[in-house]
Amino acid sequence: MEAGRADAVTWRNRALLVFDRVSVPVAVCDVYGQVVLANPAMATECGTTPGRLRGRQVLELFRPQESGQVERIAEALRLRRRSRYQV
Repeated sequence: MEAGRADAVTWRNRALLVFDRVSVPVAVCDVYGQVVLANPAMATECGTTPGRLRGRQVLELFRPQESGQVERIAEALRLRRRSRYQV
């Protein structure tokens, strides 16, 4: 079991290295809209560091262009759909 855990940690670290090097701004949020993880490109977009984005509400950082946009995103998440929405 210990070998499996070590493998999981290795792959997690590799995934985070790739995440940090993606040039597109990316943030991972929980279902309530709180930023869990942000890459350096996202932090640059917001004028801060990745660590300072953690715990912030995504709607503090971005404003939807249309009033129903947040509801559509929430519905897509609820139904486990993969969609991209510009905010």
